[in-house]
Amino acid sequence: LRIFHYPLAIPRILFMKTFIAFCALGAFAVSTAAYADVPPTVHRIVTTDGAVGVNMSNNGQWVVANPSHSVGDDPTAAHLYDVDAETYEKLPGFGEALDVTDDGNLVVGSYNGRPAYWTRSDGKWHTISVPAGWVSGRFNAVTPDGHYAVGTYSDESLYYECGVMWDLTTGKEVRLTNLPKKNMLGGNSGEMRFTDISADGRYVLMTMDFAYLEPAELCSFVYDVETQTYQTIGFTP
Repeated sequence: LRIFHYPLAIPRILFMKTFIAFCALGAFAVSTAAYADVPPTVHRIVTTDGAVGVNMSNNGQWVVANPSHSVGDDPTAAHLYDVDAETYEKLPGFGEALDVTDDGNLVVGSYNGRPAYWTRSDGKWHTISVPAGWVSGRFNAVTPDGHYAVGTYSDESLYYECGVMWDLTTGKEVRLTNLPKKNMLGGNSGEMRFTDISADGRYVLMTMDFAYLEPAELCSFVYDVETQTYQTIGFTP
């Protein structure tokens, strides 16, 4: 795993945004300030299981990754990378890591097929109960302070999904109303996925009807938790 860090050529009051780009050799984290005429600092972390980075904390300090193949009796241990120290630790059990807080003390994803979060304080995964009618799920993103997480519940077929927002400080689901009921073609395939959340927890990126055979049905939108309204942003997954 190699992580490229580009110094910002803009005031520090603007937070650094990063993205993960995939390639056959591993995962690369690159700041959106890559346009700056400054050579990057490369952080290289070697693993034995071909781990691929999937997300990075908002401040660029931590990267979560999952192995691409099994190694011995540790087939699916998720990884948490400290970018500055160029070290990593394996999280326990059959967990999948999908996002991490700015302090690296909380990781969200799934554990044994259920939405879950790992905390450094006790070194354990904590799962969320899945409502009746759904059998599995995951958290896709968490706010930098670890307050809110968003993700999905899935049914037995793994085709139908229901979005979920969770308050990790109270251990309760945040009920969101006034979600769209029709996709870009006027139908509804029963699919709703919450994929990301803003740092302050107010805005959630959502997608409904992410059918592969009919890409025109894709309906992505930004939902305002405070006003319970949304704005469609187009045909993007």
